[in-house]
Amino acid sequence: PLLEDRARTPGYTRLVGSTLDAAGLAFDHDLLEVGCGPGSLLRWVVDAKRVRSVVGVDINDYLLEEARRQADRQGLGDAIDLRHGNAEELPFPDARFDITFSSTVMEEVDADRMLAEMIRVTRPGGKVVVIVRSVDIPWVVNAGLPPELKARVEAASGGVAKRGCADASLYRRFTDAGLRETLIAPQFLPIQAGDGRGILMRRVLEGMASTLDRDDAAVFTQSVAQARDVGLLSVAWPHHCAVGAKPE
Repeated sequence: PLLEDRARTPGYTRLVGSTLDAAGLAFDHDLLEVGCGPGSLLRWVVDAKRVRSVVGVDINDYLLEEARRQADRQGLGDAIDLRHGNAEELPFPDARFDITFSSTVMEEVDADRMLAEMIRVTRPGGKVVVIVRSVDIPWVVNAGLPPELKARVEAASGGVAKRGCADASLYRRFTDAGLRETLIAPQFLPIQAGDGRGILMRRVLEGMASTLDRDDAAVFTQSVAQARDVGLLSVAWPHHCAVGAKPE
């Protein structure tokens, strides 16, 4: 439900769409999404971008089965090729795709191994596109919080695996891996109280509250409720986005 709700958030599809547009995604391209989960973005790409072929790979069989169900439900089962595989050892031959893409996966794996695999399966002249959550850029929270509490909440960051990547080192990794013309594009994902079914906003706010002691959490919860009641509640979630070209 969380991943599906995120994909229904207008700010998220704008963030992903603008990054893929910067990579020059075109109708004659073969696209791979690494860590496709339930296929939310793949279905959006098929519907909005009209590329030649769309392939998704994920290590989680349950999510892949859900991706197949959702694709079939929307009449897209024949348009999306779903495979089981590990981001650190992709089950594809060299130079298979024009654009190899991943969103909020590199935080959870060996980032350098994953990037090397993404480059391997990308055609010379093709593009590698990676989006990660940011732990080094503050959030922006519009909820009428007291200044000191607001500063602490906005500085909170999620977890990242030992060898994962969730910061500006993403851009250096692209350069070190030999990618050219690297686009450095930190972006914010805006979340409004009425987006989707509200699951993403609720999870974000619960995560912020969990970093506070009981008294501060009570103030936070009250401020959020008041901001929601008057239609002012919004959050901006920082991400790092990178696009790099594989040398010819």
